[in-house]
Amino acid sequence: MTDDETRWPELCDAEPRLRLLFSQVPTIMLEDSNPWICWSRIKMRMCGMVGWESGNRELASCEDYDVAYRTLLAEAERHWDDAAAASSDSGKPIGDERERRFREAITAPQDRPERPAPSEPMSLDRRLELQVQIDRAVAELRTRRAAETEVERCGAD
Repeated sequence: MTDDETRWPELCDAEPRLRLLFSQVPTIMLEDSNPWICWSRIKMRMCGMVGWESGNRELASCEDYDVAYRTLLAEAERHWDDAAAASSDSGKPIGDERERRFREAITAPQDRPERPAPSEPMSLDRRLELQVQIDRAVAELRTRRAAETEVERCGAD
């Protein structure tokens, strides 16, 4: 088994939506006559689940992103011909040049800039301090709003 084959189930256990997305790939690949658009939709959904943009610290590594990317791409490629057949049935041709550019785009190494690792979680003391500041600001706003409402009511009489 490859590293991807062993890591993919672990990713799916940590983020069950990945497994659902994998099962939706065949359907997504039929949504548009342009497979690049279909792959973009898959990739956009994947980014919300794994990698830097996921918000899940457990799955924020480049390696996890790459495993998910390669696994979903392989599944998309398996259904490439289905997408091409569906688009030709609908009268929307997919030319060889278009297919070549799509395959180049999705298989080219990603030029991702290095991003810093996610910052450390905020301490409980800092969270409580910020919450106190927020509560004070909200109380001040409520007091001001009540005073403004009182002035408006008195002025209307």
